[in-house]
Amino acid sequence: MQLLHWLTDEELTPNTISCNSALSACSASGNWQIALHVLRGMSDANAQPDQISCNAALNACRTAGEWLPALSLLQEMPRMRVAPDEITYNCVISSCEKTANWRVALDLLGAMQTSELQLGTVAASSAMSACRASGRWQDALWLSQVMADSFVQADQISMTTLIGACDNGGRWPVALHIFQQRDLPDFDIAFASAAIKACSTRGQWLESFQLFQDMLDASRKPDLLCYTMLVHGYGKGSQVMLASELLQELPKRSLTPDAAVYNSVIGACAGQSWQQACALLTEMQQAICQPNKLTWTTLLAAVQEEGQWHAAIEILRQMVAAQTAPDAASYRGVMESIATIATWPRAPCDDAKDPTSGWQLAAQLISDAFEAHSVDAALADVAMREVSIEADGLASHVIVGALSESVGLVPKVTAFNGVIHAADKAGEWKLAAHVLAAMPQTSVNSPTKVGQLVYQICKNGVSALDDLPALTTAEASQVVWRLAKLSRLGLPSSLASSPLHAAAIAEAVVAAEGADAFDLQELSAVLWSLARLGVLDASLVLKLSQRCTRQMAIGGARGLNIRSMANLAWALSSLPGTDAAGTFGQLQNELAHRAVHLPTESMSQASWIEFATAAFAILYAADFAGQLLPNAARAVRSVLVGHGRLLPLEDPWVDRIDQGREPWEPWAQEASGILLIRKPPHWQVDERDAIHDAEQFSDDRGLLSGFVQSVRPSRQRPILGRPDHQRGFLHRLDVPSSGLILTATSFETFYDLKFQLATGLLTRAYIILCHGLLNFSRTRIRSPINWLSYGPESNRRSLVQDSGRPSQTRTKSLARAFHGQRAFTLVRVQIMTGRRHQIRVHSCYIGHPTLTDGKYTSRSTYAEDTDWCPRNFLHRHKLVFEVAGSEFQATEDLGTS
Repeated sequence: MQLLHWLTDEELTPNTISCNSALSACSASGNWQIALHVLRGMSDANAQPDQISCNAALNACRTAGEWLPALSLLQEMPRMRVAPDEITYNCVISSCEKTANWRVALDLLGAMQTSELQLGTVAASSAMSACRASGRWQDALWLSQVMADSFVQADQISMTTLIGACDNGGRWPVALHIFQQRDLPDFDIAFASAAIKACSTRGQWLESFQLFQDMLDASRKPDLLCYTMLVHGYGKGSQVMLASELLQELPKRSLTPDAAVYNSVIGACAGQSWQQACALLTEMQQAICQPNKLTWTTLLAAVQEEGQWHAAIEILRQMVAAQTAPDAASYRGVMESIATIATWPRAPCDDAKDPTSGWQLAAQLISDAFEAHSVDAALADVAMREVSIEADGLASHVIVGALSESVGLVPKVTAFNGVIHAADKAGEWKLAAHVLAAMPQTSVNSPTKVGQLVYQICKNGVSALDDLPALTTAEASQVVWRLAKLSRLGLPSSLASSPLHAAAIAEAVVAAEGADAFDLQELSAVLWSLARLGVLDASLVLKLSQRCTRQMAIGGARGLNIRSMANLAWALSSLPGTDAAGTFGQLQNELAHRAVHLPTESMSQASWIEFATAAFAILYAADFAGQLLPNAARAVRSVLVGHGRLLPLEDPWVDRIDQGREPWEPWAQEASGILLIRKPPHWQVDERDAIHDAEQFSDDRGLLSGFVQSVRPSRQRPILGRPDHQRGFLHRLDVPSSGLILTATSFETFYDLKFQLATGLLTRAYIILCHGLLNFSRTRIRSPINWLSYGPESNRRSLVQDSGRPSQTRTKSLARAFHGQRAFTLVRVQIMTGRRHQIRVHSCYIGHPTLTDGKYTSRSTYAEDTDWCPRNFLHRHKLVFEVAGSEFQATEDLGTS
């Protein structure tokens, strides 16, 4: 450029040759902007651009990967009276290669053929490379066929690119076939490495090994990349020993293993031997091979997969010492491994100050993450969940405060929910109210407006509405939602003086906005909250439900997330006087549509469980309301059961379950996909982690999952070890009660039986002995039940309350009896819903509590009962369900225990 300026200053006219020289210099350095400037200035200098000029400018664009300017120049060439040639197209297609613009590259190849230009290896390979980067393996194969049809000899580069395209598209068999059918007279190391990589990436270690042997047979000397790819294949195939042996062989081949090789071997240890993974790190450091970020994260994954949280914490400390700052994902992974531990052993360390409980470790990790500047909202969410497990509301509050004030990070709603959940367990409504007041409102300009109003309501009660500020519908829905959340924690005295105060306040807030002002998402939150609070204003509920129906009629359900759909369905089935038939129909049809189009094979486990849980809730609510649509239900059932078939299968080996039938011991019978278990009293159905209900037998109770594992280990039936699938248990039974428990031994059966449970196809029948003479005309109890989950363990129980969940129990008196001066009634019971302690609560509510019930009778009554009946007289004696299209009916006598 300086030379061109000098020519102009000296009043010398640049010609085509001088301009082309300048363009060639730009081409070599990739200065595409200067090249285009020179090219377009040639006409002003009376220097006619030619093919060399244009191709040099295009090559500058290719070097810089600027495909759009290159394409524009190609389109301008006819106006410059310059005909594009093969080099022209090669440059433009190569510029597309760097940015993976495969469509443009293929279009340009077509234009070459239309212009009757000779297709060359460079153009075809560049287009193929663009397809490879985009995973377009079919188009890459098509290009190889075009090359053959055009008599273009494939070279090593094009064939290696073709195998890489198949690799990126997940088609290792095609890549293997291409390698085996090669027409090349010879092959280089890169070609073989690409084939090995294609197989190794998909865990096909045997095929990778065979390709490796082909290289050795052809007297090719594998390079470090080949060894790395083979080790990677061993890792994917969990072949720890083979990977380790190959690592030891490298020095014998005069090759020095690098971090990539060690990372692959460490990855092979995941789920196999975390100790060996740690030993490899030590070996790596002794070999003066610096661990990189991937090394540490791979090692963390290996130890986390086996639940070795103490080793994971030590690795985090070593990362910091090695000046490799762990990122938020690393801390989050360790936190999640901590969260899986149900019972906390003391950490294996001598430092007495080291934390030994879940929430303490969570708090310590958050502190370490702060120091490493590696905190994000997702990490905060995991910390909140872990803290809430052990009900340390104060600790979680401290963490939220640190997140908000120390680093200015605003936790997501789920993080605040963790604090609220912790306060829930501790019965601390004041702490919950304070946290609710601090929650951010992403849809509201003022971040504290809603929270402050809720706080004032908790503090001053109904009088807080005397000066009610103007609210948007989003703010109004948040106010009632927060009041509903607080209702679970035991209301403050300002609201608890009358159970209707909180509901009346919520009604007033909603009525001030008007039912027609809310959109469907807000209506879902409002109706759920009103149902939770036990609102009885029938006219308001009717208007809101009618608004829902109108919104649904215009396709509003498509805008709801799956949880909001479930909340709306539950609310409509709970609130009296709703106009819900149309809404239930729309919800079920939308659920069926989503189920049919669900990408079940690619969904994460968490997303699938969220969908399945919400689907069961929607179907359950529809069935309870008498609005179940059979066709929609069948479509959802098909998807749920079909997904179950994709999950790990049980071991086909089955033997006879042989155990005694002592009345104080469980026993089990196995049928296709199920275990039918008889639970004695004193045993807990621990479908997740052990929940301490503080029942009278809590000290010596057994955990039913332990019995199930003894007769069918989870290695034979994987679902039995999965808390996220309730360890296969389909339903609970109170600790002091006895009876039949249905347990799925396959995921397919689990989802089918859960569907039956949600839609009323699974029948559960009980025998109870209750106090007093129950009227023979009493056949149904339909009263909402609320589980009080706050406060000390001994105070947690269920109550009949307007704010509870809809519950229905059917009864039939069978006989009456007397014991001394006391009267009793033998009753057959069938539950239409499955609330916690439902039968015991409903029988107590109507004045006829079950015999020997330490939670729902007075101490004196319980003491008198235990004198002659040492156990709670409640027994599930009958189950009716379907398996593989056939109806099963199981019965079990009460027996003696």
